[in-house]
Amino acid sequence: LYTSGTTGQSKGAVHTHAGFPLKAAFDAGFGMDVKQGDTFFWFTDMGWMMGPFLIFGGLINGAAVLLFDGAPDYPAPDRLWELVSRHRVTHLG
Repeated sequence: LYTSGTTGQSKGAVHTHAGFPLKAAFDAGFGMDVKQGDTFFWFTDMGWMMGPFLIFGGLINGAAVLLFDGAPDYPAPDRLWELVSRHRVTHLG
């Protein structure tokens, strides 16, 4: 995992075996109440830490995850809200 470079150049960060997935699952489950039957959608990409957080935090807790690629406002300005409605998203970030 690489840092975003907010305070300088991006840096590689090493995580111990299962440390990040378990922390993501714990935070999503206890901090956000993500659970089986939920649909978890975080508008992000896999290159930022919230992408893997979406995958691990959602799937380990038994939730469905919604992945997104493309422009949020094309072909219509309400594209994201249409996805939220169509897929019955319960957790949006």
